[in-house]
Amino acid sequence: MMLLEALAIIFGGSLGALSRYHIGIMIMARFPHPPIPFAMLVINVLGSIALGVVLGLNLNSQLLLATLATGYLGAFTTFSTFSVEAIQLWEKQYYRQFFEYIILTVSFCIIGYLIGFSLLV
Repeated sequence: MMLLEALAIIFGGSLGALSRYHIGIMIMARFPHPPIPFAMLVINVLGSIALGVVLGLNLNSQLLLATLATGYLGAFTTFSTFSVEAIQLWEKQYYRQFFEYIILTVSFCIIGYLIGFSLLV
C-alpha cells in the first residue's frame, strides 16, 4: 500500500467514525429507548446504501475508492457494534428483539446496498 493511499484511508476513516458518533447521538436523542439498537441499524443501512452508490459509480480512482469505501464507510458502519448489541439483547433474554435486530440489520443492509448500487447502474 502506498503512503498516499494509507493517508486517504486514515482521513476517510476519521471522518466516518466522527459521522457515526454524531449521527448515532442524534438518533439516540430522538429515540432514547427503542426495542432494538435503532441507531446502529440506521447507520449500517445508510452505510450500505452509500457503499452501493460508491461502488455503482465504478470509480477509476483507487485513491478515491480507498477514501470513501474503505476509509469513510468502513469506519461509519460497524459490524462489531452490531455483534455486541445483538449479544446484549440475548443476555438480557430479549430473544424476540435479538432475532428482529439480526434479521432487520442483515436484510435491510443487503437491500440498501442493492438500492444504492442500482441507482447508478
